[in-house]
Amino acid sequence: MKSHRWQDDTLVFELEALGQKVQAELEVLDDRIHAVVILPAVASLFASTIRNTLSQVGTRLLR
Repeated sequence: MKSHRWQDDTLVFELEALGQKVQAELEVLDDRIHAVVILPAVASLFASTIRNTLSQVGTRLLR
């Protein structure tokens, strides 16, 4: 992880993978986590696949 900080109940972070920068915010709520991920242009072509994978993995991790 390149950088991270907590802002109240929201984790704001930036990471770099394969030379691409990804920014994200994870808001932790009582019954769910709301994620906003800003993808580079190349990765945005796969946004729906990334969204579905994060949803499946995140759900398993929170059980």
